[in-house]
Amino acid sequence: MKRNIRIALVAVLLLRAVSVTYAWGELGHKIVGEVAKKYVSESVQDSVKKYLGHMSWEAASCWMDDVRGSAKYGYTSSWHYLNLENGQKYDSTIDGGNNVVNQLQIAIRKLMNKKALTKEEITLNIKFLFHMMGDF
Repeated sequence: MKRNIRIALVAVLLLRAVSVTYAWGELGHKIVGEVAKKYVSESVQDSVKKYLGHMSWEAASCWMDDVRGSAKYGYTSSWHYLNLENGQKYDSTIDGGNNVVNQLQIAIRKLMNKKALTKEEITLNIKFLFHMMGDF
């Protein structure tokens, strides 16, 4: 339960960082990662480090842009944005759910139930979370 709260806290803090930095691009994503790290406890930092290994929070925040064009992660290319027509309300089925809002919610839900995930899946979803918070 404590870990779920920690993950939710990281998500909220990343949202806060985004509102301050208006983070787009590599520098913006790195700032989001750096700021988020400063707002969480050492135990949360240790937990995240366990999954990221030698990758920094800043590098994890940029990771999705780094792999965007790869064959392995090309499916995430539409997870960086959401196009809405003027006056259109968000619906999770927009673009078949392949948009930043829906995929961010999915990553958070997965991490909140991380016992059902492998270490690799947890790591991947942390990197998704860090990046999409900056894109959101």
